Amino acid sequence: MNCTNCGSDNPPGSTYCKKCGSRLEGSGVSSTPGTYAVHDRAFYGGFWRRFAAMILDSLILFVPMFIVFAMIGAGIPQWSEHDWQLNLLSLVATWLYFALTRSSAAQASPGQRALDLKVTDLQGQRLTFARATGRHFASILSGLTLGVGYLLNLFTARRQTLHDLIAGTLVYRSEINPLVPAQAPPPEGLKGWQIALVVFGCMIPVCGILAAIAIPAYADYAIRARVDQGMNEVAAYKVAIEKVAAGGTPWADISLDSLGEVEQSASPPFQDLVVDGGMIQLTFGAMGTDAIDGEVLALAPALSSGGEISWICGYSPPPPGFTAVQSDYADYTSIARKYLPPNCR
Repeated sequence: MNCTNCGSDNPPGSTYCKKCGSRLEGSGVSSTPGTYAVHDRAFYGGFWRRFAAMILDSLILFVPMFIVFAMIGAGIPQWSEHDWQLNLLSLVATWLYFALTRSSAAQASPGQRALDLKVTDLQGQRLTFARATGRHFASILSGLTLGVGYLLNLFTARRQTLHDLIAGTLVYRSEINPLVPAQAPPPEGLKGWQIALVVFGCMIPVCGILAAIAIPAYADYAIRARVDQGMNEVAAYKVAIEKVAAGGTPWADISLDSLGEVEQSASPPFQDLVVDGGMIQLTFGAMGTDAIDGEVLALAPALSSGGEISWICGYSPPPPGFTAVQSDYADYTSIARKYLPPNCR
């Protein structure tokens, strides 16, 4: 079927010209050949095609960036301590990759070109670098909505995502001439308030799921923070115990009374503290946290053959070359392992 608009040949039964995108004479659609009466969503990049292009672009970016970071890390060992610089370099590289390629003559990133896609403004024109930059950073919002911004592609008339709507851009199939559909009357699609309703409606169950995960996780974090604080509070007791032991007091005789006065904060994060045989036992519950109310954490001394002292906590074994003063110290701890620091589990 020959197109009267550009002269290209198309397969029989085609509705639109594969080259310029205009309606074909004899396509069964009541409209003037070479023009559009309505928009066809088939002109635009679908969700899965665009998703595949995004994955491909991510891989194209990852390989050279991994090599560069590895070379930098090999040349500057301390570089790994400057995470913000690595993140900034990654952010700039990603921005330039997408902004430069989408504002280029190709009008697409390498991943989009491989999937036969191109990006234009609403008039079908090539993007400026500024608009391509705005679109790139607007895509962050699509991600911050937990991907709902990307899913708008499934609902909007011209398959626009949230960042397309913000930046005023369209993603076409490469075989479509974007100048032709751009001249058609505006499509009947979702209005702004409808789009907002879709985003909000999709976010409700997602937020519920996140809350169900985050609330218990935060509660566990708060308990672990209390345990850590309690361990920090007993530092002065460890010093006092080591001092008494160095003075010749047998370990079996070291108790809270034998330590004398030890400085302690006005509101410690534990309910009770006991020193028995040089071992410190903390009983939590002063803050009314159900998960560790009445539970005990033991911190026990261990000795090397040379008389050095190392402290072990919870269920952890003594360091190599050290022997615990009380072999059954782990039996005194009753706090669940998940609430303890890694070195106490």
